[in-house]
Amino acid sequence: MRLENKIAVITGAGSGIGRAIAQRFVEEGARIVVNDLLPERADETVDLITKQGGEAVATAGDVTERSYVEQMFAQALERFGGYDILVNNAGITGRAPLLEMTDENWDRVMRVNLRSMFICTQEAARYWVKEERRGNIVNLGSVASIRGIVGLAHYVASKGGVKQFTEASAMELAPHKINVNAVGPGSIPTNIGQSSGAAPIDLAAQHKRLASIIPVGRAGETRDIANGALFLASEEAEYVTGHLLVMDGGRSISISSVAPS
Repeated sequence: MRLENKIAVITGAGSGIGRAIAQRFVEEGARIVVNDLLPERADETVDLITKQGGEAVATAGDVTERSYVEQMFAQALERFGGYDILVNNAGITGRAPLLEMTDENWDRVMRVNLRSMFICTQEAARYWVKEERRGNIVNLGSVASIRGIVGLAHYVASKGGVKQFTEASAMELAPHKINVNAVGPGSIPTNIGQSSGAAPIDLAAQHKRLASIIPVGRAGETRDIANGALFLASEEAEYVTGHLLVMDGGRSISISSVAPS
């Protein structure tokens, strides 16, 4: 059990990659604080974890607001007596051509993808330093942390910021025995993030299309990313900090790769 007796706080864990990370961590013995903006989604993840035989608590709120983040960590202390791992997974996207992008488009992506990461990292690290307790942070980057994508200038800028924030915070926190790393997912076909009422994405078609352009011959799954996060959160990665683990089946290094749809 690679995370036995560990407590993990995971933001945006009510769906998609965040939920997959929560479930994977539970398989390895962790107890989870499940955050999501929507209480029903956080509760769904907790229900799934309970069915796995794991233990989790749901907390709903906006991780871009420091007052809520303080409450989230206070809940972790009250329920589990502390925490060992923070996964900064909360994030949003939204395609918008650069010449048509509004200030609101830009600010919203930056607020969720970067401000929340800063606040959560700072609050968690302050606790670990005060308690002289080892900590481990895993941030959600993207292949967009290292590659430009047409129509996603705000998202690409935010994910480039995640990479740089990961490196800078890793250097500052290393003397306190706090590791900071990031995973960089490639294209993971899901229906997550669609607007209400939109027609469901044809996931089979997405998988088929991606398999034709990804060197390893298949699209990624949320569990792939969860496995990477598990490694970075475990003692096996004790000597790894400030690293972005790109997980895209080799797509970002292939000259035949194209921008995701």
